[in-house]
Amino acid sequence: MKNYPTEKIRNMVLLGHGGSGKTAFAEAVLYNAKIIDRMGKATDGNTVLDFDPEEIRRQISLNTSTAACPWGDFKLNLIDTPGDFDFLGEVMQGIRVADAALIMISAKDGLSVGAEKAVRLSEKAGVPVLFMISRMDEANADFGKALASVQEKYGQRVVPFALPIMTGTKMTGVIDVLSRKAYRLEEKTGACSPCDIPAEQEDELDEVCESINELIAENDEDLMEKYFSGEPFSDEELEKGLRLAIDNGSICPVFAGSGTANWAISFTVDKLMEVLPSPADRKPVT
Repeated sequence: MKNYPTEKIRNMVLLGHGGSGKTAFAEAVLYNAKIIDRMGKATDGNTVLDFDPEEIRRQISLNTSTAACPWGDFKLNLIDTPGDFDFLGEVMQGIRVADAALIMISAKDGLSVGAEKAVRLSEKAGVPVLFMISRMDEANADFGKALASVQEKYGQRVVPFALPIMTGTKMTGVIDVLSRKAYRLEEKTGACSPCDIPAEQEDELDEVCESINELIAENDEDLMEKYFSGEPFSDEELEKGLRLAIDNGSICPVFAGSGTANWAISFTVDKLMEVLPSPADRKPVT
């Protein structure tokens, strides 16, 4: 078993309303990390993290479960929590040991009561919040509408770090906002291959990048001065500024994809490894 320095460990709790795609996301991550050779489904009762007989029978998570996997140079510890309000203690356990919370928002339903509760509990515990617009493979999935519902509640600090590329009503690719690169999704495998950014999304991308730079600048006087003088941030400044802004809650990144279809999951985890705090970044527990 490889030993990982503290800086290369990521402890992430998965939160959200019941049925928002937490267990499916974890299953896809484990599959892409080659920990499992096929993806299970909650409806089939064969997922890694819903292993309790009662969970299999009810087809929902009842307990907080954990799974670990290597991801490049990192070790990712996933903490999957129940979405049902009857198991709030399990959710609080997961938040207690996490360094960041990824909250699932159904692309079909938008912000839910369960997601609001997850944000409230995470912020109370001082855990940075990120969002994933999930279930993008389903009929009536609407990234823009789901994102708007979260921004309406939590303001402009909620910023997409990924923009879906849509062909009609179907997600066929993803744009990496930070690097300004686009990727086409292979429908069967979920693999990403480079492609051009659609011309009609250029303006939206510029707008989102500007918002991120402004939010980063607000956390540092030197960066604020640089921002107003029109100077671009260096890669080091951008990375440091992002980590600080996410850690203090002034930026809540948003990603998009589908755990069930394995759309943009590897892409999302790659980005999470870059921006999530490590245990070394967190304040001592009192």
